Amino acid sequence: MSVFLFIQAGFCWGGGFEGPGLGIRANSMGGAFIAMADDWTAGYWNPAGLAQLKGTGIGFAVDCVTVTGKDGNSIANGSILDPNYPDENQGDIFYQVPPNVEPLQFDKKDITVISYLPGIGAYKEIKGYFTMEASIYEPIGYSSKWKDMVGGVEGVNAFYEETFYTVVYNASLARKISSKLLLGVGLNILQGKWEKEARKTTLDYNYKFGMDGDGTGYEGVFGFLYSLPWDKMKLGGVYRTGSEISLEGKGFVEDTRLSIDERTNYTQKFNYPATYGIGVIGKPLRKLTLSVDWQVTDWTKIKRDINFNNDSGTTLVDSDENLKWEKTERIRIGGEYTLDKNFAARIGFYTDPTPVPDEQISLSNVLDVDKKNITFGGGYSEKDWQIDIGYIYGWGSKTIDEVKYKKEVGSFQVAFSYLF
Repeated sequence: MSVFLFIQAGFCWGGGFEGPGLGIRANSMGGAFIAMADDWTAGYWNPAGLAQLKGTGIGFAVDCVTVTGKDGNSIANGSILDPNYPDENQGDIFYQVPPNVEPLQFDKKDITVISYLPGIGAYKEIKGYFTMEASIYEPIGYSSKWKDMVGGVEGVNAFYEETFYTVVYNASLARKISSKLLLGVGLNILQGKWEKEARKTTLDYNYKFGMDGDGTGYEGVFGFLYSLPWDKMKLGGVYRTGSEISLEGKGFVEDTRLSIDERTNYTQKFNYPATYGIGVIGKPLRKLTLSVDWQVTDWTKIKRDINFNNDSGTTLVDSDENLKWEKTERIRIGGEYTLDKNFAARIGFYTDPTPVPDEQISLSNVLDVDKKNITFGGGYSEKDWQIDIGYIYGWGSKTIDEVKYKKEVGSFQVAFSYLF
């Protein structure tokens, strides 16, 4: 009777996957940094940019992200006798078994999550040969935490939490091929981690399930920078191959109503998407730099692909389904104005479309909508060191079948770099 609970459990982390990027200077310019890529974050934006750097440098950044979301439907608590329940697309996770009479829907419609995304990198110029860089950063992360109680003190208490993130270990090399052309390559080791837990308790029964897995994948990165014939203009491009991360972990489900206690190992494939983009920068004024990027993420290979080791299991069951996500395109625009030799001010804007089909948007699956983002910040440098601060605000909403979904993101960032 509860087989449905885990048909959809294999993929629920898409919303919020793509962060703004690495480094406050780049992000304060709307993330339009492919053709610029002239600081310690170049391995992330475009490894070819490393060939512009001199000497040895190190940088550190931390991004404090606050996400608030609203699902006008809250989370379902449907009956297993309802032919319209469960809805796999909505990620329905709670259910009731007659003769229990519980609300079919919970009340709490909002969530607020605070996450920290750190990054660190260092580069070194080997004169006459190349510039190399190593960095570690967390470019993506999805976190959702929700709890509610309906029916009073003797009613139903429910809790749902999910966290997914990927840590990237990057190594990159770049070389100046000619006075106009720079080329760079990189290797990303992708370490993915996923945790999910749901609980429901009443005076009569307890229900609980959880999954916890991690895995590794590998991604190639290729980039170029080319000085255009027009004075002080550059064209840049980058391609990241994407990867398949194979997560391995353990899952369980307990339900005292149905005398279920099932536990097993599992493997799960996550198709980390390929990304690519192209950008242009120019200096219409001596102190002003403008940049524009077009960036693409190919989500079309995303699947719900999970294999449990217990072939005879009744609740933890395998799935293999294409989720029909879409390829997304981001337009990013930014500018940097040098006030004097020490101070710089930055501003930017970018679009952030969701790849998720309407029918999959929900609190218990993927709470994500198309967003617009404004960015601003500044930096202060003094000979060998520099400190940057920035802020990003993103917002978006959507009404689907008379249900409103909303998402707001606030991101405060601080970075420090030093040149040896």
